[in-house]
Amino acid sequence: MRVTIPSLPHLLRPGTYPGILTGLEAREADGRTFLVWSFEVRARAGTTTVKATSSASFGPRAKARGWLEALLRRPLQPGETIDTEDLLGLPCLLVVGTRERDGQAWATIEHVLPAADDDE
Repeated sequence: MRVTIPSLPHLLRPGTYPGILTGLEAREADGRTFLVWSFEVRARAGTTTVKATSSASFGPRAKARGWLEALLRRPLQPGETIDTEDLLGLPCLLVVGTRERDGQAWATIEHVLPAADDDE
């Protein structure tokens, strides 16, 4: 018999975990576009999904650019076009933190770093 335990990303402790990008989608709110990044996080207690948002900007100091460069393991080139479908399944390291509001805590992605060479 197998039992599936639901994902509980808020239970992840702060730390660095191996991860895989499983989703990247654009959404709109208040007339602005933002990105929702979904990562599968592998922890000692099992695998869970953690989502994070960023702006849709890919300027030199934008969070989305840093995360994309970490996933690609190289700097982006001016004028380059990336197909987001090609990013799905790419490994990385995730620096996970926690946030709390109204007594409810959840995991946050503080940084996305390139995967170690042996994670590919």
